[in-house]
Parts: sequence; structure tokens; C-alpha cells
Amino acid sequence: MRALHVLFCFLFAGILQANAQMLIVNEVSQGSGTQEYVEFIVAGTPSCQTPAPCADLRGVVIDDNNGTFASGSGVGIAAGAVRFANNAFWSCIPQGTLIVVYNDNDRNGAIPPDDLSMSDGNCRLIVPISSSLFEGQSTSPNSSNTAYPPNGSWIAGAGNWSQVAMANGGDSFLIMANITASPYHAVSWGSNNAATFIYFSGSASGKVFSLTGNNPLTQGNWTSGNVGTDETPGNPNSTANSAWIASMNPQCGVSSGGLQATASATPTGCGPSCNGTANVTISGGSAPYTILWSNGTTTANISNLCAGIYTVQVTDNGGCSISAQATVTNGASSINVSVSSSNETCAGACDGSLTGTPSGGTAPYSYLWSDNSTLTTISNKCPGTYSVTVTDQNGCSGTASGTIAAGSPIPDATIQTTGPFSTTDSPIQFVANSTGGTWSSDCGTCISASGLFNPANAGAGTYQVCYSVGSGACTDQDCKTIAVTGCTPQTTSESHSMCPGDTYTFNGQTLTDAGAYPVVFTGQNGCDSTHTLNLSIFTVTPTSQTLTPCQGDSVLIEGTWYYESDNAVIAVTDGNGCPTTHTTQIIFEDCSIEDYAVFIPNVFTPNNDNINDFFAISIMGGYLTEGFIINRWGNIVKEFHPDDLKWDGKTNQGQFVPDGVYTYVFIVSDNNGGKTRYHGFVTMIR
Repeated sequence: MRALHVLFCFLFAGILQANAQMLIVNEVSQGSGTQEYVEFIVAGTPSCQTPAPCADLRGVVIDDNNGTFASGSGVGIAAGAVRFANNAFWSCIPQGTLIVVYNDNDRNGAIPPDDLSMSDGNCRLIVPISSSLFEGQSTSPNSSNTAYPPNGSWIAGAGNWSQVAMANGGDSFLIMANITASPYHAVSWGSNNAATFIYFSGSASGKVFSLTGNNPLTQGNWTSGNVGTDETPGNPNSTANSAWIASMNPQCGVSSGGLQATASATPTGCGPSCNGTANVTISGGSAPYTILWSNGTTTANISNLCAGIYTVQVTDNGGCSISAQATVTNGASSINVSVSSSNETCAGACDGSLTGTPSGGTAPYSYLWSDNSTLTTISNKCPGTYSVTVTDQNGCSGTASGTIAAGSPIPDATIQTTGPFSTTDSPIQFVANSTGGTWSSDCGTCISASGLFNPANAGAGTYQVCYSVGSGACTDQDCKTIAVTGCTPQTTSESHSMCPGDTYTFNGQTLTDAGAYPVVFTGQNGCDSTHTLNLSIFTVTPTSQTLTPCQGDSVLIEGTWYYESDNAVIAVTDGNGCPTTHTTQIIFEDCSIEDYAVFIPNVFTPNNDNINDFFAISIMGGYLTEGFIINRWGNIVKEFHPDDLKWDGKTNQGQFVPDGVYTYVFIVSDNNGGKTRYHGFVTMIR
């Protein structure tokens, strides 16, 4: 562990040199009784940057000894820990900010009033440990388990000082980047003397340990003081500590030796003469300095100047800049001009204004602004610097400039949402493009102050969720309509039939067998639903007939004449469109008297392929008395006669009839004078 500590010291210095920021212990007080507190500082490298660089503290763990600096029982390991909540408030805390976390069950009287604002300019936060800005848990670490529980065990607002309470005889107060990291800074005392960062021997009873220098990892920069007299919660611990804080964030203190620049000028005469001079005097900061006047000159002294305002920007070796102005006036009859400004209200409004006011010279005056306006006051102007030249009736003139500062940016309140949601969905964190605003809705407790939307609390329905950010005229608001649906599983089915030997593709599967095939899927509302395919296979039955012509006769079947007994097999398609066969058994008999027989087919295919193109009846031992074909509406589409026993699929008028099933009726007289009526169905398929 000592090797790791040395390595961390090296990394810590390197990180700060790289302008990274991290949370560091600045002061630890045992208080009186249980009036304990810990003061942190967001540390970084010195910077003139405004706003200052910031650190994201979400998930950073603060704890007493967790077994790192002493293990077992009796070494100050309090069950549980506290961490900074996953709250946008902590996403960007500027370096130089002091954060005091205290036991609000026994508040130390030295602690200032609670301060939860980052916009009040005092660079400090005073936060009770039970605040919802922290997450707490009382499970581990403990004397037998040094591991931290998973994220789900940490609850916002569940912080309690008992989870980090510090023992007088030996304990530590540490910081970890997250629940799986190792401590990167800690203050230890008493029995907690293993692999320490900062360590004080003896008891901490009645003691306060304070960083009084600018390096939190150097023992010599820490002092041990007494509770009641040496506690400084929310304030720097010493002059050196204050200077260190101010160096990290110019808004957090006044550092001695700051860069200063004073500009002065000598006047010129009235008229066209331009013989004025200007000079800048520099103090503080760190040399060498870079000088840039508004006329492009880079020396401290400039000459041959016309009357007017000259701005100089001075930048020191550390990168800090300061500006000063010098006004070169005309001689005794010169005109002095001042410019007052009204800044832009909100970014992009371009509603600034400037007014030029002359003194000296002889009225009346004329005005000429840098935007070519000739009015005393120019209005509706965007941010920038504008100059005005005022000339009196004698031709003497004076020039001045004024700056319209940019208005506060209007934050973007756009809500980033998904959806629709189901009442079974888990809570989802709504996020807006700008932080620090207020969430509201018309569904009661369905959304929290941090934007956590709970579909179960909302219930099924349509709601409006709004987010407002900013203040006054610089406020932006966005509202979204959120749909929450109930979860009702659906059960649907479909049926399909196919011919034997065919295949059917369903849900990516090629099916060959009959059966029920269910598929479970998740609908758009997150509900499990079932769709079932009921697949059946048509029954195909080959047909047959027997013909017994007399010897010496012939039989014509599908264009083929048969003169001897045989089996004529014809490929046909049944009413379901499935292929099958029709077999005609031909038996030639020796008959002096023809036996009575009638053959009526049940399917034909008039597609001009010379195979089964006609519906033809055969009559032996008799003759046709009457015959016709009827469609499904009862209309006769074909009539038969003794010398016309075939139908080609056309009406009596020669028009094609559609595919389908038709009814036939035949009355046949036999050779003995008897009559038989035949009624049935024939299928026509082209």
C-alpha cells in the first residue's frame, strides 16, 4: 500500500498539472460530542479562466476508515458509507469551491447556515449529510466486509452520520472516485497508521485537522488544532490556504499581487492635429508582459494620437489579462464625450443601447456613431463596442466608446424523451439540454424534482411533462406529450391450407406438416402476445371410372383412341388446386346388345393444351334426352343435345365462363325406353 500511496502522489501532481480537478479533504473536525464535520475543496491548478474549470462529483464516495488504513474491529470502521448523488447539481462544481458536510443530528455551532447554491458567488456549499444531494447505505464496509454494495443499495437522502462516524482513538476520513476504486486522499489518526496519506498520531478527541498550505499530500502543510478555537468550516484555514484557493478560481478570493494596469494620456489641440500620447503602467502579475493597444501598437508608450479613447490589453506570463483605457482629449477647446450603455437583456435579443454625452466645446453638437447613426442615443444594438464622435460648431470633436455586454444565454429547455411507455416499464430519467431547471407535469407524482419519470405512478393515459429553466425574460420552457399505455396481451391466429408435398414459410421457418405453430412476440407496448398459424393439408383423392365398350368399338379419351382394353390415366387438378389423377378402365366386351352406361367427368381444364380440354359425357346403350349446365346463380350457361355431348367452357353465346364449380343436369333414355336423371357438379380450372 505504501508503494500505491507514493504512486498516487505522483499521479496527483501530474493530474493537477494537466488541469484536472478532484475533491480533496481540507479540514476534519471531531467537534464536541458528535458535532463532527468534514470540509472538502475542489482542487485544480491555478487558473485565470472564468468560469473556472469544474469537477463532476457524482458517485464520489466519502467514508471513514473502510479497512484500508487498519482492519478488523475497534479501528473505527462504521457500517455503511455516503456518496455524492447522481444529481445534475454535482456535474460541474468549479475548482476552488469549499464543501462542508456535517452531522445534522448534532450540528456544530461553528458551521455557517446551510448553503446549497452555486450561484451566490461565495464559492462554498454547506450541506447536511441527510440531504438528497447525497446517497447513503448502512450495509458495508464493516469490520468483516470491506467491499461496497452495488449501486442499487445507495438511496438518495438516506445519508446518516452514523455511516461515516469517526472514532477518536483511531479512524480516517477518505475519498474514493467510485465504489470500486481505492482511496486517493485521506486524513488518518491514532490506530489507523497503515499506508496513510496524511496521519496524526494519538487521539483525535477535541481536535481539528486543517490544511494550511497548498499541497494536500504534504504532511508539513497540515496542522492539528483545537475544537472551538481553530475550526473554520466554510472558510480558508490560513492565509496560504486562502491564496491557494484564490489562485484556482479568481471568483473565490482576492489574491495579492494581481495584475494591474493604469493607462494615461496627454491631450491634443482642437482640429486636425494628432499629437496626443498615451501610456500604460503595469504592476503585479508575472513578467514578461504582452501589450496590445486598440490601434495595434505593442509598446507601453504610443504617440501621434488623435483625440479619442485608446484601450490597452495587458497579458502577463501566466496568461491573465487586464484592460485599461486612456482618453486623448483636445486642448483647451476640446470636447469630452462620455458614453453610457444599457446591456443586452438576453443573448440574441440585440436590445442594447448607448447614449453619447458631450461636455466642453460650443453647442450645438453633431453625433456620428461607428454604425453611421447621427442620433444622441442608438438603440436596438447587439453586443459589442461602439464609438461616437461628437463635433461642436467650431469643428472641435471628441470621441468615446461604449460596450454593450452580451445578455445571459437563454438556456435550452428541450426535453429528450423516448416512448411511448407502458405501465410495466421501469422509471426512466428524463434529460433536458440544460440543467438546473424545474420539472412539472399533470400526472401528480409521476415525475420527481430531478426528472425521474415513473410510468407506473402515471398510469395509462396521455400526460404533459414540462421543464422550465432560466429566469425572467431569459426563461425557456419545453413541454412534451407523454403516452403511457396499459399492457394487454393479444392472441391472434391465421389459417392456411396447402396441397400435399407443398411447403409454407412462416416466421422464417419452412413448414411441411400440418399443425398449429405459435409465435410469441413483444408488441409496441412491451406486452407479450401470441400469433398462431393453423396449417392444414388438403386431402387429395384420385378419381376413376370404368368403360365397357363392345368389341369392335373404340373409345376416345383426351385425344387418344383406344381399341383394346386398357387403363387411361390422366393428370388433373382437384377443386382445391391440388394435382391428382383420373383413371379410366376400358374393358371391351362381346355384346350383341349394348349395355347401358353413362360416364360424366367431374373436372376439366379448357386451356387448349389438348389434355382434358372438354367436359364430355359418354352414353352407351342409350341417348341424351335433355342436358344443361347451371352456374351458381341458377343461370343456364350451356345446353346439350344428342349430337352435342361436349362443353368447352363457353356459354351458348360463345363467351368464356370463369373458373369454378358448376351444376350439371342430364336426362338419359336407355334402349328399353327408361329415363334416368343425373345431377352433379363439375369443376372447371383453366
